[in-house]
Order: sequence, then C-alpha cells, then structure tokens
Amino acid sequence: MRIGRVWATAIAVVAFALIAGSPAYAAGTVTITVNGPGAVNWTVNDLESGSCTSTCPVAVPNVRECEERICITYPGRIDLFAADGNKAYGFTHWSGSCEGTNRACSVLTPRTGTAAYAVTANYGDNAPPSVSLTAPGGGFVRGAVTVSADAADNFGVAKVDLALGGATVAATGAPFAAAIDSAQLPDGPTSATARATDVNGLASAVVSAPVTIDNTPPTLDVTGPSNRTYAPGSTQVWVLAGADATSGVAALQCSLAKTGEPASFRVCSGSPTVEIADNQAPGVYRFTARVVDAAGNVTDVNRDFTIAATLEAALRANGGNLPGSDGTGALSVLPVTLAYDFSAKRNGTRFSALTLKRIPSGASVRVTCAKGCPRKAYKPTKLKSTLSLKPYLKRLLKPGAVLTVTISKPGAMTMVKRFTIRRSQRPRLESLCQAPGAKKAQRC
Repeated sequence: MRIGRVWATAIAVVAFALIAGSPAYAAGTVTITVNGPGAVNWTVNDLESGSCTSTCPVAVPNVRECEERICITYPGRIDLFAADGNKAYGFTHWSGSCEGTNRACSVLTPRTGTAAYAVTANYGDNAPPSVSLTAPGGGFVRGAVTVSADAADNFGVAKVDLALGGATVAATGAPFAAAIDSAQLPDGPTSATARATDVNGLASAVVSAPVTIDNTPPTLDVTGPSNRTYAPGSTQVWVLAGADATSGVAALQCSLAKTGEPASFRVCSGSPTVEIADNQAPGVYRFTARVVDAAGNVTDVNRDFTIAATLEAALRANGGNLPGSDGTGALSVLPVTLAYDFSAKRNGTRFSALTLKRIPSGASVRVTCAKGCPRKAYKPTKLKSTLSLKPYLKRLLKPGAVLTVTISKPGAMTMVKRFTIRRSQRPRLESLCQAPGAKKAQRC
C-alpha cells in the first residue's frame, strides 16, 4: 500500500520528535564511606549488589525502558543497609545523602545528566553500660548507708551515680560505692538507686531497691521500782512497753547488774515484757531495759534500787514501811503484839498465857509446832482483835520444840513470832518480818 507523501512526512516528524524528546541516558555515582568497623551492603536497581567496608564509589545508572521506539527513563536507585561488623561497635547513624539512625537507606540518581552523591555509615558505641545494685538489698536503713553497684561496659564505665532518697553521689571508679548519711533525710519509705554512664556518654537505665529510712530511736516505758530500798529476800518486778513508729520493735532485752558492773543484756526473765528480780544479795543494783527497732536503733532505760542488809535497815530507809514489788505503795508492819507467861522445867515448858493482841481486820493467823508439840498446826477462824492460842496453853512443849505464830494481811508485811523451847530456861523468842514474795523471814 502506498502512503501519500504528506502522511509519510508527518510520521517521520512524530518519530523524530519522540526520539529527540527522550532524556539522554544518565549515570550517577554514590560514594559509600564506612566510618568504623562495619559494612554497608548495597543493591543497584535490583540488578547488581555488593558490600563496602571502607570507601566505595558505586555507579548508579538510570533505567531506560523502550517499547516500539517509545522509551521511558527512570531514575537510578541504590538501596543501602548498614550491618554491624564488630560486637564492640554498632551502627549509630548516617550522614551525607542519607541521614538518621535507620539502618536502611536509598539514594535516587537524576533522570538526566550525571550527579555525585556521598553517604557515610557511622559506627561506634551504641550499647549503654550494664549496672546492678549490690547494696542496700532493701529493708530498713539508718545512719551512714553504703550504696554500691556493679557496672560494666564494652568501652569502659565513666561513673555510676548512686542515690538514696534524692541524695546522689557519683562514683568514678571501681568498686562503685558511696556512704550516704541517711540522718539528713526524712524517715520513711524511699529508694536506693544506681545509674551507670560509659566513656562515650551512654547511660544505663536506673536500677533501684526499696528501703525505709529510720533514724528515730524507739520509745520505752518502764513501770516498776526506781530508787527504792528493799528488804533481803524480796522481789522486784518491772513491766516494759516498747514502741516504734517507722520500723517496729525488733527486741526487748533486760540486764540486772550491781552498780559499777557492765550491763549484760538477755531475754527478760519474767516474760518478753516483764523482768523479775528475786532474792538478790544485799547491794546497790541497776536494772536496764533495752528496746531495739528493726532498723537497729536502740533506747535504754535505767532503774536503780537497793537491797538492804537487814529488814530493819530496809524499814528505816522507807520510814517504817516497805515498797511493793512493783515499786508502788508501801507495806506496813502489822501492830500485833504477843503476851505470854510460862513455866519452864527440865522436861519442858508449859504456857499459862499465850495471847495475840491488836490483830487488824482482814488479818489471818497460823500456828505451827515441830518436835515435841501437843499439836502440829492450828489456824483459827472468825478472828477478833485479841486471840488466845488455847490449844497450846497448859500443855507440855518438850525441849527443842519450835512454836511458830504467823500473822499476815494483804498489803502488809507478815509478822512471825517464833519460840524455841529450852530445858529449864525461858523460851527463846524471835520477832521476824517477811515481805511478800520473800523466801524467808528476817529480823524486824
């Protein structure tokens, strides 16, 4: 088929225009620089790939696609990926035509002409140091508190910031430890913390342990004898009440020692909160109660007392009375008198009169007799102020017999009258007093 000259000319012009209007084939150059021990893997136009560990110029041509003399030009593309090459180092960031910290980056070349690009993959320390708190391990703390930590880093640890309740000390060398005065901080719950920073300025996360600061001593109330004088064989009782608002009471302890001797603390003798001193030898004593809280704070309370050499001396020291075992009140001496008459012969003694007088209301009387007695025991009831001991009147008490009359009343010292029968002689009479709790009577 023949085409007219006009149409042939038109087609030629269009074809020339398409060919002449297409962009010229272009190529860019991307220079890859690896700053540090690492590697950059690259791929150009999904066709060619490689790896760079130092400085590598890579040609990145445009891509031209043609179909039936119609061509389209696409920009060239290089895809980059920063890979680590050393455990001590890591990729940190791009600079140049790529920027940021994303390991993947792409560079496009222009459709026309040529262009040069430069990208740098920077490697360095990208791992913060590790740190672990070694002290305190939690719980209650007081006074100078040691805060310590273990820290490590592939480049080196520059410092560890150690803190307690907001007070911070920087430890710049191993062992990483600091003493922090908790007395400058308020009592109550807080934290001990540690944070490490390496030589490149990278910092670890903060590690912590919960603690409770307690610098306030516990309180201790002691009820019982203080500066009192007691008779021999007597008993003293103290009751302890300890308290602590922050950490609580951990222990109550007691010590009983003569004045001038060092305290020796132990578990209280009566119960965890009661101390009982019984039948101490004559002397001056110091009772010390101690309370310890869970943080280790200690409070001591002292109570002094005296054990007289004789009951008579104790009575004189107390104005004729004796203190009770708890140090309160006073024990009076019963005003009872004993009137008696007798006939003493070689084979024994007979009482013609044996009468107790001035027996107070509420008192009780008990009579015992040992070794050659007409009656071993007698306990009268329905007492009046005067009592005749009739079971022992006009009856023979053999030599060596011991007749004991005991008069007692709550809140008063017990009175003891003791006759010892002697052959052809006047009975020997002892007037004794016995304090409550005492194991034996003493001379009044």
